[in-house]
Amino acid sequence: MLITPEKNIEVLGNGLYLSPEPANTFIEQLKNCHGQLDKIMADLNRHVILLVYFIDARTEKEYHALSATLEKIHLLNYRSPFSIVAQAPVDGTKVNVEVHHCCKRANPECKQFEGFNYCTFHYNNNKYLVSGGLQMKTKNSDLQGQSMESFRLVKGILNSEGMDFSHIFRQWNYIESITGTFSESQRYQIFNDVRSLFYNESDFIQGYPAATGIGMKTGGVIIDFLAAVHDQVWPVKNPEQVDAHKYSDEVLANNEFSDQLKSTTPKFERAKAIALEKDILMYISGTAAIKGQVSTAKNDAFQQTLETIDNIEQLTDIKNLTAHHIPVTDPSCIEPGSFKIYVKTADDLKRVRSAFESRFGKMNDVLYLIGDICRPELLMEIEGTYRLRKS
Repeated sequence: MLITPEKNIEVLGNGLYLSPEPANTFIEQLKNCHGQLDKIMADLNRHVILLVYFIDARTEKEYHALSATLEKIHLLNYRSPFSIVAQAPVDGTKVNVEVHHCCKRANPECKQFEGFNYCTFHYNNNKYLVSGGLQMKTKNSDLQGQSMESFRLVKGILNSEGMDFSHIFRQWNYIESITGTFSESQRYQIFNDVRSLFYNESDFIQGYPAATGIGMKTGGVIIDFLAAVHDQVWPVKNPEQVDAHKYSDEVLANNEFSDQLKSTTPKFERAKAIALEKDILMYISGTAAIKGQVSTAKNDAFQQTLETIDNIEQLTDIKNLTAHHIPVTDPSCIEPGSFKIYVKTADDLKRVRSAFESRFGKMNDVLYLIGDICRPELLMEIEGTYRLRKS
């Protein structure tokens, strides 16, 4: 069981990762995670606002069977939105759980849109919205159709609360066989082009969301997101990387599948910071070994991890934060919160873990998962959060 220290939690919290005690069955492991969760939330006086279940499902049939069981048990215990992602935990268990939570004073309200759960709450005159697990329930469609349906659901939930895509500050995009091809078109490129189609409806005055686009074994397309009507939100750039939404055609893949869509850039910022009550919470997008717009350290998982951490440290450097007008002036006010680390194959796990711990030590709030990365040559990716104490 891994838990973010209580002293760091304000309005929003995530990076609380639960792994079950040894048990024989999937149901036993799931119930063990729920038991841990209930105790922790009671101790911390928090509300659950989104649960993300990472399960070891290798086939579509296995995924649907485990999902049906998990959904039934979840809905018996919680009203929160939830997501079920086919990314195997590396600890050998059948399920790990990521918990997003908020303070009791926020008093979140759970609602539904077309059978999908979402939460809203108000805090300090700001409105927050959280949802997850937005996917096509029937898989009788290609990836473009699945992506269109997921974004339609996101749009419907946002619009029902008087919001639009520009209010999303953190988004997770889980894509089956992310670097595979369909009709000579890369699946991630198809997803990006659908995202651009929907994002073109909004003006992103506060920048695009922080985001992760990551592969999973099966499940089509799943979107989780956090949104807010909030004045103090900052997009954060990396001085050593080209903004993903400004990539040139040189690094974009082909999309020959649809005459209506052309190859477009991935619409996300390298990071997004949002002011909370006393601190600023900075969401680091899925980050890999990319300098400029080109992948580096190919076929070397250890070196890719080090270069990925370099990119994260560039983002969170005090000079970079002050250049973005984020009110932090002391490096001691910049604290890593939690990290989620995706490894393409289990064979590279030891090297990735060794490289990460050589820079961060043995942190508690780290979750390792097996998930394909958005470029074939990339072997790992890191996302995370930082707490910035206001100066």
